Amino acid sequence: MKIVVKGLGVSGSYLLYRLSRESNIEVSGYDISKRYAKPCGDAVTLRPWIRDLLEELEVVRASVTKYTVKVEGKTVFEVSLKKPYWYIVDKPLLVEKLRFLAANNGARIEYTSPHNVEKYSCNRSRDCIIVDARGPFSHVKTTKYVVAIRYLARADWDMSHALLDFYPRHGGLFWVFPGSVREGVVNFGGGFLNRPVNYTEAFVKKYVKDLLDNYDLLDKRASPIAVFSPIRPLEKKSGKIQKLRIGESAGFIISTAGEGNRPGLESAEALYNAIIDSESPKEIAQGYLRRVKTLVSEAKASRHALKLAIRLGSRFYEFSRSLPEEFWHTYLQSRITMRYLVKIVLKNPGLLRYIL
Repeated sequence: MKIVVKGLGVSGSYLLYRLSRESNIEVSGYDISKRYAKPCGDAVTLRPWIRDLLEELEVVRASVTKYTVKVEGKTVFEVSLKKPYWYIVDKPLLVEKLRFLAANNGARIEYTSPHNVEKYSCNRSRDCIIVDARGPFSHVKTTKYVVAIRYLARADWDMSHALLDFYPRHGGLFWVFPGSVREGVVNFGGGFLNRPVNYTEAFVKKYVKDLLDNYDLLDKRASPIAVFSPIRPLEKKSGKIQKLRIGESAGFIISTAGEGNRPGLESAEALYNAIIDSESPKEIAQGYLRRVKTLVSEAKASRHALKLAIRLGSRFYEFSRSLPEEFWHTYLQSRITMRYLVKIVLKNPGLLRYIL
């Protein structure tokens, strides 16, 4: 079996690492850059095995146990926990370590444009799978991007506290997260649907001016998030070559938070298990689709929720206050599926006046 991975971000490098330990699989990975530098909040929603992975690789920079959710500056939910829902990680270091381990295990890694690698990487092999693990730019036909701007700064901030502040009339949110406990670094920023970079930059600066008394800016970067990208884990076959997608390329983005880290890792793990449990590319594709059903539902639910928030606009605060505490815990744990949304409405029929 031959596996070719295009794009070595979080999902691609993790899949490459997992497959590199299998002696009967020939695996190669391609990425356009040797250094990973995509900016974001660097939060990873935890699952037990993800927690173990991040701790083993020593990439955890903060543990988030206090959460505040606001709508246009007004608090709708606050909670302090004994155990975290999120870790904040050094994402470039995570990717670097996964690539290093994969290469040490014998995986072939090349730094080149991944667009045309399939033309020569499979060499007409019957049992060859192309895995697209690229980021938001893989959705070239998707026009609805959120351009997020992320700042790193030294500032006085509770390094166990994460703040999310939704501005539905602007199609996005602000965040303030811990960046690194040891270095006293705060990660803050914002992203808004179809807004230019200069608009977002000015909006973020205005927002944090009153929130942080003063800060020493260390770094500023921007990145697109394809919040309405098509959810497509499986591509049509090209001849005898099976093509699959993981992470952001598959549309596994939680649109209401902009998180792709946990879905990226989970989709890569799902594909890894499908590969080692199957004997043919067709079986692998079928097994992968079964394993990512929950991820597909989570991605769909987040898109519906984001569209509803934008449609409600100024009424979203009132709607948010009507949601039970259970919902916000489920949201922070990134466990909202389509079935869960139906369940919440059935248990709280008063929400229908906002939805219908």
